[in-house]
Amino acid sequence: MPKSRPDSQKGNLLDDIYHSNNLLRLKDPSKIHDTTLLKGACYTSAGTSARQHGAKNYFSGYVFRGDIRPPDIVFQAGFEIAPSTQSADKKLQALTWAYTGSGKPMGAGVSTTICVQAAGYFCHHGIYMETAGYVYLIDATLFKGFAIASTPASHLAGWFPYLHERICDVNFMHPIPNTNIVGVVWPDKRSRPENVCWRSAPATGLLLAVNPEYEKGMAGAKEVENLFSGWD
Repeated sequence: MPKSRPDSQKGNLLDDIYHSNNLLRLKDPSKIHDTTLLKGACYTSAGTSARQHGAKNYFSGYVFRGDIRPPDIVFQAGFEIAPSTQSADKKLQALTWAYTGSGKPMGAGVSTTICVQAAGYFCHHGIYMETAGYVYLIDATLFKGFAIASTPASHLAGWFPYLHERICDVNFMHPIPNTNIVGVVWPDKRSRPENVCWRSAPATGLLLAVNPEYEKGMAGAKEVENLFSGWD
């Protein structure tokens, strides 16, 4: 767990993260809602042992994850797997389902998605779900996650039918290091991610505040910007 910082230091760090010099723009609306379209994305059939548990496909590429924790924490902590007493077989079986009937991510693995709107939809919190959390872009090009079709919400399936028909959720059976997080993203019509409403119309473009700990640095982040902006 990262050490807690005084509120003044947290504010300064977030100001640095959201500074204009640290912002990139992801412009292609089709790719931010379907990262399988990106150059280099790999969507393949699962092996026999995985199929025995219901897993059909793997995905490697860029994915999104929603979290209520702000960037100053996530950029240091990464994403850990929730503690579980399940056997390996039961964990694998759990990974073949993206969401429970209530729409909440299941506990096994680290749950991500190919669609930024799906990630944002489920990171709202508060009594009336009125407060948005944060959506993070993850570089999982060297990882392999279980790709699962899902219907996270009726109108999301209406906007993006491939979420139900082909792939929505990508689950990883290992932690995601902070160095694989490219940054935090939000609809480009807002100046900062706080209080963004992900449950309205789909985003048409994203701002990306780059994680200073991203292993490929700003140069690598700009390559990601190119991928998501139709310049590849």
